[in-house]
Amino acid sequence: MTKFTFKQANQRYRRAFAPAMAAYSGICLAGLAAFNNGLIEGPVALTALAAGITAPIIVVFLLMLRFVEETDEFTRLCQLRAIAQGAMVSLSLAFFLGFLQALGVIGEVLALWFVPLFFAAWGIAFFLSGQTNKTGETE
Repeated sequence: MTKFTFKQANQRYRRAFAPAMAAYSGICLAGLAAFNNGLIEGPVALTALAAGITAPIIVVFLLMLRFVEETDEFTRLCQLRAIAQGAMVSLSLAFFLGFLQALGVIGEVLALWFVPLFFAAWGIAFFLSGQTNKTGETE
């Protein structure tokens, strides 16, 4: 696979990320508005809505994979370490909350919040690693 500089790979990621997030936002807003107004009913239509909302997030995960594969070994290691740390935080919290639910300590926690938690934990882990300056990223 062709290797890119961090900056080039990051630009490619961001160019593809923006339309995916626009699609996600549009589907969420329109789909949930239609649901709230009773225009979408039944398990098939609701499953299609859930799949439509989820699809752009799957695209983002694929973009993350492409980004990691397009960079050099050092950047790849830094990103994969941050992704692993983000996964560790979000999955550990999901596991802990699952036990709290099972033991009746807390009520229902929507699983959909763990994806934003993962992305936040990944970003924080990468930022805290200090590699943002070493890889050419200037955010």
